[in-house]
Amino acid sequence: MPKVVDHAERRDQVAAVAEQVIADRGLGASLRDVALAGGWSTSVVTHYFATKDELLEHTLQRTVEGVVGRIDARVAGGESRLAAILQEILPLDARRRRQWRIFLAFWGRAVHDEALERQQRRRQRAFHAGLAEALAEAFGGAKHDLELETRRLFALVDGVSVQATFEPREWPARLQIELVERHLGDLGLPPVLAIERSPA
Repeated sequence: MPKVVDHAERRDQVAAVAEQVIADRGLGASLRDVALAGGWSTSVVTHYFATKDELLEHTLQRTVEGVVGRIDARVAGGESRLAAILQEILPLDARRRRQWRIFLAFWGRAVHDEALERQQRRRQRAFHAGLAEALAEAFGGAKHDLELETRRLFALVDGVSVQATFEPREWPARLQIELVERHLGDLGLPPVLAIERSPA
């Protein structure tokens, strides 16, 4: 009797392998590279993703949704939204560095791809809005220029994350946390970050 394949599950498996391949090799990776990494024939990959661009778009969306889902799970578990965002966005371990390698690969392409650039702007605006909401919650009723402080924290997180992705030994988790916590302390906010080890 032929094996029954859960097509939604297999499609997600292909995208999960593509995430790792893109993190390791960038967007120059081919459908064949993804197939080899997953132990499939290329026809298996093209059955679920007709073109490389389709696979890339789905993979980026899967990565973003994974981050959002983990943030929401932390909030549901009792963490403040600010803590949840910073804990999941900063590249504090191998998993979170991998997601940054994926983001950076797509950022490079977005510079010369109008459609991807528009998507990137939408995602950046959505992150800005979420960070502003988290800061407003953290500040309570305290007086702050919310727009300015959101931009400052956004720039700090982006800068630290890019540096830590390229130079993980020079930017260990404790240093990333120290810099961000000092900034939050200057705003009168309590510490929110902790060193955690996520599965690789």
